[in-house]
Amino acid sequence: IGTIVTLLIDIALCAHVVRTGRSYLWMLPILPFPPLGWIAYGAFVLLAEAVTSPGARRFADDVVNTVDPGRAYREKLRDVERVGSVDSKRALAAECIKRGRFQDAVDLYQSAMDGPLGGQDTALLHGLARAKLLAGDGAGAEAAFLALKTADPAAFNADAELDFSRALAPEGKTDEALRPYEKG
Repeated sequence: IGTIVTLLIDIALCAHVVRTGRSYLWMLPILPFPPLGWIAYGAFVLLAEAVTSPGARRFADDVVNTVDPGRAYREKLRDVERVGSVDSKRALAAECIKRGRFQDAVDLYQSAMDGPLGGQDTALLHGLARAKLLAGDGAGAEAAFLALKTADPAAFNADAELDFSRALAPEGKTDEALRPYEKG
């Protein structure tokens, strides 16, 4: 039984070497020196792979965000203060929406749109419209959604259309607001 288990572990590790495209030289410590080769391969390859995998990074970020929930906001705010780019403002605005700071998100989107092409950037227009909707500014959201539809009709997707309907409802335009829902 011990020989079969050793053989199965050797095959599994050698298959991992081949499947991941590693050098066949990794098989040299695995095959002739089973316990030591397995430990070496596990420490230098499998452990390093596990630590640097996207899942491990996501887990580490989740742990840090649980311990320090304001970290992502502070990092994005620091980026806006240092760089002030459209992308950094958009990222901070999205973070503000996650945190329920809708008026701050509106201000950031409007600031990002001050550039020469800002009024035509569909991502900014959609973000601004959504932030205005969440901030309770139905008329402002309606105007921003109409600007989005004018700038790029393809960007006025199903999500934008439903948000647009949500913006129309408080304005008393219930017939127009119901149309996207009736389409199904």
